[in-house]
Amino acid sequence: MTTLAEEAPEFFDWQGLKIFQHETVHKVGTDAVLLASWTARLVEDVPSFILDAGTGSGILALMMAKAFPSSKIFAVDIDQDALRLAAMNASTALVDNRIQVSYENMLAPPASESPAYNLILCNPPFYHTTNLPDSEYKARAKHSTAPIHEWMNGLLSRLATSGQLCIIVPAEAAAKWISAANLVGYHNQQRMDVFSFDADTKPKRTLLHFGKDLIKPTFSRIVIYSPDQSYTNAYLHLTGIQPGK
Repeated sequence: MTTLAEEAPEFFDWQGLKIFQHETVHKVGTDAVLLASWTARLVEDVPSFILDAGTGSGILALMMAKAFPSSKIFAVDIDQDALRLAAMNASTALVDNRIQVSYENMLAPPASESPAYNLILCNPPFYHTTNLPDSEYKARAKHSTAPIHEWMNGLLSRLATSGQLCIIVPAEAAAKWISAANLVGYHNQQRMDVFSFDADTKPKRTLLHFGKDLIKPTFSRIVIYSPDQSYTNAYLHLTGIQPGK
């Protein structure tokens, strides 16, 4: 019988941290690295409890463990392959004493024993439609039949009163996520629009930070690629990615 490590020889290297990947779990991508890197820079107070909602390989939980060494992190998913992989990655990184990996459906009410989280990160399903792809794991990772407001309610219901939520979504859907948060008393406080190239007229992704306070939001932008398709200095600086990785 093969071990999961043998089944998942491919890995993503972030600052010397090896994050193993598996063909049945959504691969580590730019979105997750941007979300975790951005969040680590904007959160000022160290969160006691962090939730990685829809952990996949565990990339967000692992990056939070490095950014906040004293925080307790909960990495949850509904996919058993993802949970096995995230647990293995936490163990390999020697942070399994601080990252608790478990099954949880974000669309269901939070369990009574769950803590109120000071910080929640989520790279939610992008496509809200009844037309799901043939690939089961792709359907689980990026498609949902639940509308945006149900996802937002599920996330915000798990926050502490002064808690913060950080997500990354397609830029064209950002307004819908903001509206869904406003309906339950949360407000967009920081926003970063992500462009593939500087010449692009529209961003591809949007990073959103939510909290209870109604304040004027801070807007920023980042460009991922230079004209020669190499990473920009701004992207490398934010994410800590090493060229060629």
